[in-house]
Amino acid sequence: MTRISTDESNALATNRGNFLLRDILSKRYPKIFVGEFEQRTLLAYLARDRSRQEELLRQVSVDAAAAKLASYVEDNAGAEYPLDIGEDFSQEQRTELVLYLADLYLTDFDSTHCTQLPSETFEMLMASARKK
Repeated sequence: MTRISTDESNALATNRGNFLLRDILSKRYPKIFVGEFEQRTLLAYLARDRSRQEELLRQVSVDAAAAKLASYVEDNAGAEYPLDIGEDFSQEQRTELVLYLADLYLTDFDSTHCTQLPSETFEMLMASARKK
């Protein structure tokens, strides 16, 4: 998903893309988004600029989250959304996966709504979608 990161208000916290991503992730991974805490964590992460997001990602074990997701996909070949991953996860593990998924799914595009996305952006998104 591509989020326009510069809009008229220049406020990342209220960007509509945040709420779209929240809805997508909570529907695809309902056992991760079990409560208000995970939703607030996601929206707080999305309200940060990219450098502050990267700083936060360095503080948590996103590699472990990526490994858990990869293991789940491998063990449940052919599974369709919504995925059941996360039912037995601790709060910390769910938080790590929330941040990992947000980083995995979201790409920021620094522009306004009136600017067309370059074709390279679509090509990158399609290549990414084929990997998932």
